[in-house]
Amino acid sequence: MQPRTRHPVVGVLRQFPAVFFGTVSRWVTLAGIAAGGLTVFELVTSHGSVDWLKPENYLTGGTFGAVLLYGIARAIYEEGKVQAKPRTPPHPDHVRNLQDFTHAQFARIQSHSHSIQLDSAMGRSFRVHFPDVAAHADEWNSRDSSPTQRYRDRVTKEVADLKLSGGNSVWNLLNSVGEGWVEPTNLTWRVEGTNIFTGVDDDNSWIVSSTSSSDDDAADLLERVGEAVSRFRTLPEVLAQDEMQSRFSRMRETLMDELDVVEHTHNIARRPDCALCRTED
Repeated sequence: MQPRTRHPVVGVLRQFPAVFFGTVSRWVTLAGIAAGGLTVFELVTSHGSVDWLKPENYLTGGTFGAVLLYGIARAIYEEGKVQAKPRTPPHPDHVRNLQDFTHAQFARIQSHSHSIQLDSAMGRSFRVHFPDVAAHADEWNSRDSSPTQRYRDRVTKEVADLKLSGGNSVWNLLNSVGEGWVEPTNLTWRVEGTNIFTGVDDDNSWIVSSTSSSDDDAADLLERVGEAVSRFRTLPEVLAQDEMQSRFSRMRETLMDELDVVEHTHNIARRPDCALCRTED
């Protein structure tokens, strides 16, 4: 969750140009460059016949090499100071505000699948301190929920195709089957007067449709509705809705775990690119 610490070797390489060409060692650097240039000039003018064991050539090349080693050593030293420098934590109120913000966002996706609010000042601060979690929040916020509308449209079409008469709750029945709350094989059917009911128990039942007293009419209606219910979960729109909900469930679980860790994190570093950290100075 915390910003990654750079590798020491990377730090040394970043320190080297500033040290090698820095103000403190500039005169040494210039002397070394001059010595190195003189050596190259002698090599070119002598067509490569320079004897490197001659004292003047040995000292000239050695000066350049010594300066180069000095720059490397100084860069290692400077990077060591950077690595050893303790992190300055933000103001305790800022840490507490980040935790409160995280708790509120956790509640938003736990029950209602709302978006994570990263556009506010606290949201932007959250993004700076926890970029990896913010990236997952962006994925959550941009999730495609269009399969839900296509699924609902298909439920409506299936009900319309049945051409049922009178009031009924078949839309809710099909939706319960499509969402996986009810297994079609667990449904029982019964006729009471001119109404047909189906359900899994007395507390969870739906009126299918009103019918005449004719047994043939009742049998035909039961067959048509039963077939629609039994095949409903195999429809493409229902399968797409199911796949989307499974993907969203995995995304929610990952994001909730990360938010829970952030909410209980106290080891937060002050970040210069966090506007709220800067206001505490």
